[in-house]
Amino acid sequence: MLFLGKVVLDEIIGTNYIVGKMYAASEFAENKIDHISTFEAMNFAAAKKIIGKLKTPLLVKLNDSMKGRGILKFTSKQKALDFLKKNPRGYIIQEYVPIDHDYRVMVIDGKALGVMKRYVPEKDFRTNIYGTKAEQVLLTKKLAKISIEATKAMNYDIAGIDILKQDGKFKIIEVNIAPEWQKFKKITGINPAQEIVKAALKKYKRKHGF
Repeated sequence: MLFLGKVVLDEIIGTNYIVGKMYAASEFAENKIDHISTFEAMNFAAAKKIIGKLKTPLLVKLNDSMKGRGILKFTSKQKALDFLKKNPRGYIIQEYVPIDHDYRVMVIDGKALGVMKRYVPEKDFRTNIYGTKAEQVLLTKKLAKISIEATKAMNYDIAGIDILKQDGKFKIIEVNIAPEWQKFKKITGINPAQEIVKAALKKYKRKHGF
């Protein structure tokens, strides 16, 4: 699509962009992509039913949370219900998977560039917060495949995909449409900015028949 004569990356934002982890989870399910079990309760009765089926600990998140904010971990079902009773809207419920690390893969224009392994800080359960220790690891075919599939399902040109491993399977945590990549560049030595420029030029040439 051309906007005022310009070629736009991630034009989905201006056409059919729906914010929220619940929407993303529905897209992953539709495309048969392994992901963390995610539920949305439209009322307190539904929340009780969902939480009753889950094991603890469990996570309660703002549907549009970013950078690790708005995420709560509950070891008690009753405490989770007490919170949701007072905060009935805008939250989703997710299974909690105990991990000591996850993976961040950068995908640009349908290509997985590389991956960094992020470690859970002491006395925390999140990897996407400031100061998290990370290292470059091998981008396996399986990691690349699920990252590209998840990005395609969301119809993004640029994405940072967060992935964990559960019972021997890689599962999508979330797909970020506006990922910060300075740390990724520092850890992996890969510069996403160069790939973004290449993607923009490629799209421009394709649109104008070059």
